[in-house]
Amino acid sequence: MIGVALFILILAIINFVNLSTAQSLQRIKEVGIRKVMGSGRRRLVGQFLTETLLITGVAVVLSALLVRPAIALFHDYIPEGVHFSFDLGSFGFLLCILVFTTLAAGLYPALLLSAHLPVLSLKGLLSKTGISGGGRLRKALIVFQFATSLIFIIGSLVIGRQIHYMRNADKGFSTDAICTINAWRAKPEEMQLLAQKIRGLAGVRDIVLQGNAPMGFAHGGGNLLYRGPDLKNRMVMFQLADAGFLPFYGMKLLAGRNFRQGDSAREMVINETYSKALGFDSPADAVGRMLYRDSTKAYAITGVVADFHQQSFHETIQPEAIFDFPRGEQSIGVKLAVQGQQGASAKAIVASIETEWKKVFPKTPMNFSFLNESITWLYGQETNTAFLMESATVITILISCLGLFGLALFTASRREKEVGIRKVLGATVANVAVLLSREFVLLVVISLAIASPVAWYFADAWLKDFAYRTTMNAWVLLEAGGAAVVLALLTVGFLALRAARQNPATVLRRE
Repeated sequence: MIGVALFILILAIINFVNLSTAQSLQRIKEVGIRKVMGSGRRRLVGQFLTETLLITGVAVVLSALLVRPAIALFHDYIPEGVHFSFDLGSFGFLLCILVFTTLAAGLYPALLLSAHLPVLSLKGLLSKTGISGGGRLRKALIVFQFATSLIFIIGSLVIGRQIHYMRNADKGFSTDAICTINAWRAKPEEMQLLAQKIRGLAGVRDIVLQGNAPMGFAHGGGNLLYRGPDLKNRMVMFQLADAGFLPFYGMKLLAGRNFRQGDSAREMVINETYSKALGFDSPADAVGRMLYRDSTKAYAITGVVADFHQQSFHETIQPEAIFDFPRGEQSIGVKLAVQGQQGASAKAIVASIETEWKKVFPKTPMNFSFLNESITWLYGQETNTAFLMESATVITILISCLGLFGLALFTASRREKEVGIRKVLGATVANVAVLLSREFVLLVVISLAIASPVAWYFADAWLKDFAYRTTMNAWVLLEAGGAAVVLALLTVGFLALRAARQNPATVLRRE
């Protein structure tokens, strides 16, 4: 957030410089008159810096007043405990920001305006050392602005694509219309009773007793020993559940059959990753093998299930064993007979489930969540990052377009006689509009060329933090570049058309 704030402040400073120089044509004669009346360059610089100081001071006061509403607005997207109080430290920080912004934004325009010769200024002409000499700098600043905006645009697109990928990728199990009820420290008989009551409710399609949902934060595990040609003792995730777990979530068996229920059954289903970790080339080769817990409890592998995600997409799929252990099954998965999780029907079913819950656990509030929502929590940080990036992108685009507007205003003012002459010689409105807009589109293309490798590097580095991620491709850059070009044309198009439609006789008559 500090980095985003710095970028926005730098863009605002660049914007102020561009807009100040663009509007300085209107103050040339004022500078000439002040110099003739005895004002030196130092006094003029002081005057212009004072004007900038007043504008920046008003901005600082407004920002201080808006901090608390902004924190309240972004409450869900910033760390807990962030607050603002106007103390000595805050006052010193704001004072430093005020001085820095005033000097950074106002010094160059002040030096530029005060450099005009009085004779040329009174005639309304530009000196070689004045405004006309800063064209390259202004264009460079516009390129920097749009390059920064493009980095934010590309970053937002990449983050959005990754979130879309995580939401829509095949997780290896069904999540629609499934809710999870947790009853930590409940006894097996209490869970059986609650499951029986819920199963009989209208609107409940199916239920399953489980240790936890297949994907989420809470996952236990332990060591399992395989006594094959090579002893393999490794840490494995445990999924405790009754025999309805696999069909409930629509999981696919690659080989073998489902396990049987009961403490005495001693059967397991393992995932494909664990089968490969044990050294089997085919899932069918793992069926019938024995696994040992604590070197004494033997479990037969009855089947191998296709891999499914257990944690966030940052983590790789881990070896997992699924078996029945009633004392550890303190969660109930409930499949509702509705599509999705919205609507009055779903709320009515949840209310009836809560009524049954209170009959079994009258003193404990029900711990309830939809599985889709629980999975969404796993990439909550990415969602927050996306929101902040999108907010910063909107602000940077707005500031960059204002800077481009300022440069277009300056260019149109300087070239109005050229436009008049071209129209007299037969140029159409379209010809003139293209002439004035072409330069700005070129600046945006240059910005894209600069921003693309930078954005690609940081986006690719961010994606590498995910074990399962979307792919980077040139379409992201083309989308961002196309959006930037359209924004540039919309920004300067109005000024270009206005300049092109002016009466050439009126323009050429001006001194």
